[in-house]
Amino acid sequence: MSSTMASLKKQNRRKQILFPQKLWEILEDRRWADWVAWHDSGCSVMIQSRQGFAENVMPGYWASHQQKSSSDSTHSKPVWEKAWNTFDRQLRNYNFKKLDTFNVIVFAHVRSTL
Repeated sequence: MSSTMASLKKQNRRKQILFPQKLWEILEDRRWADWVAWHDSGCSVMIQSRQGFAENVMPGYWASHQQKSSSDSTHSKPVWEKAWNTFDRQLRNYNFKKLDTFNVIVFAHVRSTL
């Protein structure tokens, strides 16, 4: 790989916004208050509806989660569910734990013991 190509890839990596920053931007944007909000503790994220969040909020922040045509196989998961699973995995990668609740989905940040 040429040094120019390596330099361009490095610049592109720097331009990418990390997941925690995107999450913070979503939580601070009042347009999404019907779907996602900070818990009163300030260390937890509340999501009102997995499907609503994945269909309404995520496409604006992750291009790979934009709705695709319904020509997918009838046996595959809906696009919103695939997007949600990716989001859920990212939260867990950043040390958030899903709490059992009745009406909303809550992810609490678990402090590292290191």
